Amino acid sequence: MKVLTSMFCDELLWIDSVSDLETVVEELRSENQFALSCHGDNLGREGTLDIMAIGTNNRKVFVFDVTKMGATIFQTGLSDLLTSKEKIKLMFDCRMAADALFKLYGVELDGFIDIQLLDIVQRQRIAKKPCTWWFLSDLRHVIKRHLGDDENDSDKCLEEISKDELAAEDANDTFWAKRQENSIIRQELLDYCAICTLKLFQIYDHLQQDDSFERNEILLASNRYADFIRTYETFPERKFYLNFLLPDNILIFYPKEEDKEYEKCKGCLKDKTIKFLATRQGKKRVGYCLECSWITTLTFPLSKTVAVTGYNSLIL
Repeated sequence: MKVLTSMFCDELLWIDSVSDLETVVEELRSENQFALSCHGDNLGREGTLDIMAIGTNNRKVFVFDVTKMGATIFQTGLSDLLTSKEKIKLMFDCRMAADALFKLYGVELDGFIDIQLLDIVQRQRIAKKPCTWWFLSDLRHVIKRHLGDDENDSDKCLEEISKDELAAEDANDTFWAKRQENSIIRQELLDYCAICTLKLFQIYDHLQQDDSFERNEILLASNRYADFIRTYETFPERKFYLNFLLPDNILIFYPKEEDKEYEKCKGCLKDKTIKFLATRQGKKRVGYCLECSWITTLTFPLSKTVAVTGYNSLIL
C-alpha cells in the first residue's frame, strides 16, 4: 500500500497488493456511504477495468490497481460491498462501470445512486415543462452547474484527462494502462480519481436540498440505467447504446403490458411498443425508437470516450 497525495483529498492510498485488501475492506465496512468511480481503456466488457477509486466522506480516497491484482480484488469482501443494497454508493454515469464489473468480474453492482440522473431530475424540476428527451451532462459541467465557477482546478484536471483519453482513442492507443511514468504514478491521474469520487459527495449534498426526488426511486432508476447496458447479450452499433441522450424508461418506468405488441428497435435493440415505433416518425425511420431515430440524423461520429460532451452547450 502506497500513501500518496492529491490537492483534492486529505489522504490517498494506492492499493496494489492483495495483502492490503483485507485491512482496506474492513475500513470500508464502517462506511454507510461511499463514492465509486471506475476507469479503463474502452471501459466495459469489450475493454478493460484498470483502476477503481473509492472515496469516503472524510475525504479519504482508496485507489485500487485492478490490472495488477485482477479478480482477486473482488474475493476479499469488496464484492460484497459493491453488491450490497445497504451500503450506498455514489457514482457518475454508472453504465460502462457496471458493465465492466459484471461482464469481466461477475460483480453485479447494486445499491448505488447515479449523480448524472439526479442532475437531470433537478433540471426537469427547474424547467417545469415536459420534454421529449434530456441531454446527459459530463462531470465537468455538472460540477459547474451545482458547485459554481470556483472549481477551476478540478475543471482543468477533468478537461486535460478527457483530452488525453480522446487522443489515445484516436491514435488507437491505451491511456489508463500507461498510468505510470518511470515507475511513478502520474499525479494528474491521482487527482482525477479524487475528483471523480469526492466531488460526488458535494453535488449530492447540494441536490439533497431539493425535495423533487425520493431516494428509493433514484436507486431503482440508477439500477435501470446500469441494466440498460449490462443486460445486452450482444451490443448494437455503439452510437445507439452510448450517447448523450437519456434512454427512455429510466427515470420513469413503464412495465410491459400484455395487451400491447412489442418489437425490437432497429437501433438500440430494446423492446418498444409497435405504436411507439411506427407512428411517431417519418417513413425513413420507422422501426426506430424516439432516441435512436434522432441519433440516426447525426452527421458527426460519437467518441467512445466523450460521447456526452458535445451537447453540453445545449443544457448549460
